[in-house]
Amino acid sequence: MLSDMGIRDYLQRGLLGVEPLGKIGPASIDLRIGDRLYRSDSQAWLSHQQEVDKLAHRGTARKMIEKLEEPGRLPFDKFVSRFAVPAAESSGLWILEPNEIYYAQTAETVKTKRGVRIGITTRSSAARNGLGVQFSDDRLDRAGEFAGKVPLVLQTYGTCVELPKKHSMLQLVVEPSRRLTNNEIRESVRKGEIAVSGKPEIRDDAIYLTFHPTILRYNGRPMNPAKDSGKCFEPVDITRGYALEPGKFYLASTREVVRMGTNRVGVIDEMSGGWVVPVNMLMPLATPQVGSVFNSAYVHMNAPYHWPGSDHSVVLEIFSSETRMVRAGMRACRMFFEELYPETGSPYNSRYSGQTGPTLNRV
Repeated sequence: MLSDMGIRDYLQRGLLGVEPLGKIGPASIDLRIGDRLYRSDSQAWLSHQQEVDKLAHRGTARKMIEKLEEPGRLPFDKFVSRFAVPAAESSGLWILEPNEIYYAQTAETVKTKRGVRIGITTRSSAARNGLGVQFSDDRLDRAGEFAGKVPLVLQTYGTCVELPKKHSMLQLVVEPSRRLTNNEIRESVRKGEIAVSGKPEIRDDAIYLTFHPTILRYNGRPMNPAKDSGKCFEPVDITRGYALEPGKFYLASTREVVRMGTNRVGVIDEMSGGWVVPVNMLMPLATPQVGSVFNSAYVHMNAPYHWPGSDHSVVLEIFSSETRMVRAGMRACRMFFEELYPETGSPYNSRYSGQTGPTLNRV
């Protein structure tokens, strides 16, 4: 992954362009949501699927059906006119309802040359409000040449969010690279490029991290990533185990503190259900030594990067579609690592520096 120094080099050489250019962090560029937001129209999607099914039943040529099945290839304005409705607004805020999908574009125009790969992720303050985002243009997936405002898909994970218009809630990263192997992780630990408190397990080209004894349960009150959310969560002690409620949003934390050198980036696995583990390890209530947490649940859906220079525990956003048991000391997630090149000239230093335990968004 490119550091701030590498990003500036790409900008200067014309391999990457962002206009207007936001703040450049240790390894990212801040982006904002544009001035239009749309909520997905489930009825429109249903009608579209019914049309596809009708054509298939009639034996219509496959090419015609495939054309109908590719709404993602439509220009943004045409897409939202067919499959979305304007998001609700109040006093200059968009009102995002729980478990809904929304569509937007970046406020900035982004340009990439062919072969340049970028990624877009949620800033930590928005992620702690249960809000996730990803880009939705296959040219960026294929590292193709791109110029324009990046189309985005936003989702709320069980939370109600009051989102300020043109809020700076996104981060663009450049050239996500290969992950370090087990041996490379161990060598980085030996050199002090990565440091993790306790005695973490290193395997599957990752370090496995465990739950802090406290999690925070969302209580349903509206949240705003630009405001304090202390009244929106209630602490829960999971020392002896706790059953997560389906469809509820939680903030948790790793028990371990992770420190990154200026040439490394940590990446939290976004979905623990993607782990490949023996069936006998999927126990309803695992011991601290055995078992993963979820079968079909998200752990840290958004803001996955542990930036160079970070030295704190990792806050995790959790959303489960099923009842799952968690316990302090139980495996919570795994962290992969990437090399940063060149090393950053501005190590991580933010309002979340030094956080321990589940930490709310800080204003």
